Order: sequence, then structure tokens, then C-alpha cells
Amino acid sequence: MAEGDPIRIIPHRGVDDNWGSLEVWFADGRASARFYWDNLVSRRLSPNTLTREQAIEKATALARAEMDKLDNPGPERAESNRAPADELAELREKIRELEAREKFLRQGFIDGSFDPQGVEFVVTVETKINERLTTARCVSRSTSRCGSRS
Repeated sequence: MAEGDPIRIIPHRGVDDNWGSLEVWFADGRASARFYWDNLVSRRLSPNTLTREQAIEKATALARAEMDKLDNPGPERAESNRAPADELAELREKIRELEAREKFLRQGFIDGSFDPQGVEFVVTVETKINERLTTARCVSRSTSRCGSRS
């Protein structure tokens, strides 16, 4: 991989060429992934240490997978090729479906039919009372309905 590529594999070798690592480097600032290898079985005590061939395979597979993600963006980017009117109509339909699902789930939590404890989140139901003062206005043209006018 050449200089300036968004993803590079950088080899790091030991003094005797029997051990080292392969660094998968990302130009976008993500943390690099390292694959450590050692060809001497007697020194391969860590479960993360691979043979040189295994490290090359894993580093290459990771770099290819990440490059494929860059070359073939997911559906959220691919939909931008659609006509804007069609995309907007589809988005509005999805919003309606999500709002209906939210209403159903919300009501289930309020009436106690759903367990508020999830794997990642907990739902808390709070009751709030809002007090509002509204002023009445006379909207009738007849003075008999709204009181006398001076």
C-alpha cells in the first residue's frame, strides 16, 4: 500500500527476523490494529501471538474489509443516488412507522405491561403536572355574548 492510502499495513520486525508485528494503520485517526507474530514456538506464550503467516492473513483481511467499507458505503449513503422526492417520501413513511412503534412501546411502559429493565437501558416513567394559565378572549362580534363594550 502506498503513501497516502487511507489504510496501510506497516511491518515492524525484531532484530533476528523471527518476531515482529504488523500494524494496520488508518488515516482517519482511528487507533491502529496490531497483529504480533513470533516464529519460535518456545516464545509464543501469549494467546495473541501468531505465526508470521497468520499475522499477514489477519492484517490483510482487516485492511481489505475496511477498504471495502470505504469503497462500498452502507445503505445510508447509497440511498443518496435515489431521486430526492422518492427518498423524502420513503423517509417520511419510515418516520410514521417509527412514531407508531414508539407510541405503542411508550404506552406499554406507562401502563406497566412492559418490563422497564433492558439489557442496555432502563426506562423510567415520570408523571409531571403542568399548570398553565390561559386567558379567555371574546371572539364573538355580538356585544351581548362578550359583555358590554364601552
